[in-house]
Amino acid sequence: MGGKWNRWSNPISEVVDGVKVQRKEYSQWLGMVNRVKGKKYYDGVIVSDNFKNYDWYLDWAKQQKGFLNLEPCGRLWAIDKDIVGDGTVYSEDVCVFVPAEINNMFRRSFKHDLPEGVFKEKRKKKFKSAISKFGKHIHLGYFDSVEEAHQVYLVERLVYVNQLIEKYQHRLDDRVATAMIESCSI
Repeated sequence: MGGKWNRWSNPISEVVDGVKVQRKEYSQWLGMVNRVKGKKYYDGVIVSDNFKNYDWYLDWAKQQKGFLNLEPCGRLWAIDKDIVGDGTVYSEDVCVFVPAEINNMFRRSFKHDLPEGVFKEKRKKKFKSAISKFGKHIHLGYFDSVEEAHQVYLVERLVYVNQLIEKYQHRLDDRVATAMIESCSI
């Protein structure tokens, strides 16, 4: 099992420039396990029995597209349970590795009950449509109805989705691209 204090057979740390540091993949796994412990936004979310075992998880992860891919800032791609799954369980059946710009597309807004990309503009008595693309907030226009504003958002989202699929196509799990395209329909 890897020593008195290490219950996993895979190493969880390494020495870099004479300093012992936690391995990125272990930090990612530990973050996933700890997220579901009593955090408000993770209420009701569980980790599968297989994923509770770091060795099992790591063996699985090494076989997945996107594992150990890095963001430009050096952080690992996120492990996501929402894009393919229903957001209630971290498991081998639904988890995928994705870059932040794709992961952020699937964040749900808890601030209002309007469809994604639609905001009430009280002063103009209209509905505003907007999207975030490549880290920039883009105003798409003002509309008389929620449906109109949302439709414009979905069209622009599909353009963005196709750009992201092209950018990451060979590094993404195929299920991610499918879910991204499906997220653009009403």
